[in-house]
Amino acid sequence: MEESERDKEEEEEEIWSWGAGTDGQLGTTRLEDEQLPQLLLDLPSSFFSVGPISLLACGGTHVLALTTGWKVMTCGRGTYGQLGHGDMVSIFKPKHVKSLESLVITHVSTGWSHFGFVSDTLGACLLAGTVHLASLGMVIATHIALH
Repeated sequence: MEESERDKEEEEEEIWSWGAGTDGQLGTTRLEDEQLPQLLLDLPSSFFSVGPISLLACGGTHVLALTTGWKVMTCGRGTYGQLGHGDMVSIFKPKHVKSLESLVITHVSTGWSHFGFVSDTLGACLLAGTVHLASLGMVIATHIALH
């Protein structure tokens, strides 16, 4: 193995966050704003097994991360199902969205209390969160959560 390859293998990926955090969207497990960058600690080793993060989408109170392995992680306020875990629970540390495990997700986007995923596997866009003010393109007054 060449030295440069060995160096790459030994590198550890780090994730830093800062800004508004009162809804857990920074992934620090603390419900407070952070004025300085904070290293996210105690992430499980499986967290990085699906590749480094290639895209972040930041909503008003939640964050979605897409990895180079086409996997999605979310954290923050989940009261409208916008985290994609099939419930309406807030999560304060990044967590894999298991309902999307079998799909190739190529893009993520988020709004104030909803999100969208583009799936090459399905050839479709998946939406979850609140439909308030037709944010999901629907006119019904309810919340949608992935299952």
